[in-house]
Amino acid sequence: MLIAPAAIATNMISSLAERKTMTKPHLMMLGWVLLLIGLLGLFLPVVPGVALLIAALLVLARRYDWARRLLTRGRRWFPQAARLFGEG
Repeated sequence: MLIAPAAIATNMISSLAERKTMTKPHLMMLGWVLLLIGLLGLFLPVVPGVALLIAALLVLARRYDWARRLLTRGRRWFPQAARLFGEG
């Protein structure tokens, strides 16, 4: 069974957040970097853009309402994917 890159990133980010090894500014910076690389990945064939965008939204949703709304909308549009990641 293959594990999706977004699931790996989500698990890594949540485990880091639980251990409090990264401060909130570091997590926000990570979220914005993931968002920028994810946007680039939509146009570059080598970078997994959608997976990085999902990971970025998961990080940024802790602070920003717009990211939380996008995640909620994505869960509503793609309920099978939400169940796959254990969020539905």
